[in-house]
Amino acid sequence: KAGRRDLVLFEFGEQATTAAVFTRNAFCAAPVILARRHLQAARPRALLINTGNANAGTGSTGESDARRCCASLAALL
Repeated sequence: KAGRRDLVLFEFGEQATTAAVFTRNAFCAAPVILARRHLQAARPRALLINTGNANAGTGSTGESDARRCCASLAALL
């Protein structure tokens, strides 16, 4: 819906403990795949969430967009 807020950002403190639960669906959106990789590689410093189904089935464009969002957020932290 136009004008509806659909993005939230959480920044974690240095001592924060995090856990994640992901879909078991074989067809995951690019942000889900990227989040899994990031959680295996390092402790998260922030969580950026956007709502809706617009992230699924976006192919290489979606992957690129997800990486750019993460890189931009990391630069701000």
